[in-house]
Amino acid sequence: MARIEFAWELGAGTGHVTTLLPIAIAMKARGHEVRFFLRDLSAGADLEGAAEIPREGAPIWSGPPTCEAPLNLGEILLNFGYHDGPQHKALVDAWRERLKGSHVVVANVSPAAHLAALTLGIPSFEISQGFHVPPPAMPSPPLRHWEPAPRARLEAADRRVLHAINTVLSGYGVQPLATIGELFAGDRCCSPIPSSMSIRSAGPATTTASPTPAKARRYRAGRRATARACSPTSIRISRDSIPCSRRSRRRIARRSFFAAGSTRS
Repeated sequence: MARIEFAWELGAGTGHVTTLLPIAIAMKARGHEVRFFLRDLSAGADLEGAAEIPREGAPIWSGPPTCEAPLNLGEILLNFGYHDGPQHKALVDAWRERLKGSHVVVANVSPAAHLAALTLGIPSFEISQGFHVPPPAMPSPPLRHWEPAPRARLEAADRRVLHAINTVLSGYGVQPLATIGELFAGDRCCSPIPSSMSIRSAGPATTTASPTPAKARRYRAGRRATARACSPTSIRISRDSIPCSRRSRRRIARRSFFAAGSTRS
């Protein structure tokens, strides 16, 4: 059976846990070893089934914000340590220490966990409501389509973030990202809104050097375990099974709708 880690790095409130919890419960029921790494250890602790999932604190960055009113994901990440190469490396390294020996990472707003998994050769998946998983284009789209968002400012933020990210990746022999969205491209991203969540297997991390035999074995084990757990093709969890109130579901759906609208502008 697989060791599956559930990661939450950025944001606040209970919604991040309610997004991950149904999948963690389903994986535990299939016999897998599951664990939460949470930004807030108390978030969602009273939800049904949450007490059965071990939880630890997630590595996070704390410091003064760089952008008071972020216009896109790039500017959000600048507020969380993605503006400085050495600081960002320390964050990713902390995630690497926690993910060593794991087979799969399932994340919600946890880009540093994805980066750590990428350097370790571990498959990772993002469960997303939309706004924090931009398309693989430069720049990341604005968050609020009704407000002015100068393209030059958006690109400057994304390039600053990518410089910090790629500095870390290059240190581990991983090819650089051309856009922030590349971190979530292809099968690494799936959305629980409007009515279901699905997990599909992701392709291997692309590196400049061949992975070590140990990394290759962990990656293949993760792929096999994920394929078995998600048999026959995917996990599909009705939105009604997410442990939150009907009002919360409507609020989540509205946020997702507006976020999706912002990416089309």
